[in-house]
Amino acid sequence: MREPFDEQAPRPVLHREYEIHVGCRPGPALLRSMQWAHRVQGTQSVIRVRASAEGLAEFLTCCADSGLEIDRMTRLDPPEASR
Repeated sequence: MREPFDEQAPRPVLHREYEIHVGCRPGPALLRSMQWAHRVQGTQSVIRVRASAEGLAEFLTCCADSGLEIDRMTRLDPPEASR
């Protein structure tokens, strides 16, 4: 028999991997502060982020606050493979 769902019970934090294409090249100081893998592809920077939903929101806020334009974001791993 299944136990009833407890909304107060802590939930595991899922980290998922994303690849984010930024419309310009962020400065080295910003990239170092984010501590995520990145590469230059043409006039864009491609940044790999492995983060929780909260961490991803912080990253996107950091991009917006820095004036970076996000061209594309793709989740790289399927939800069931995330841990």
